[in-house]
Amino acid sequence: MKINACRICKKLFNDYNDHEICPVCEKNYAEESKRIKESKLIKKQRLMAILTYNVESDGHGYEEVKEYINTHPTANLIQISKETKVSSSAIVNWVREDRLQFSEDSKEAWLTCECCGNKIPSGRFCIRCRNI
Repeated sequence: MKINACRICKKLFNDYNDHEICPVCEKNYAEESKRIKESKLIKKQRLMAILTYNVESDGHGYEEVKEYINTHPTANLIQISKETKVSSSAIVNWVREDRLQFSEDSKEAWLTCECCGNKIPSGRFCIRCRNI
């Protein structure tokens, strides 16, 4: 047996097994480590729940919007959102991701190129800016 100073709290303690921290700090460290692991697990579970919800709602609304655009080629964004009960931001995201495309007849609903501001039926950039 020897006497050591704890690396964390600097208190002296009887050391039987060559430990660098005292039993009190070791217990606190174990509890804190367990709490951190549980916290990370809870955060991961929450994130998975959010992602699962988004995927389920994303898939459901997407098919409705796609069908509505195909059957109503002149509809604008507000009409599509109102009739399908899908948020306009979700529709814009799908169009920006090139998952949906507005028709030639619905130029009113077209998005703008993020680079030059030209009107585009889908995506983030017009053909000219994509080729730069």
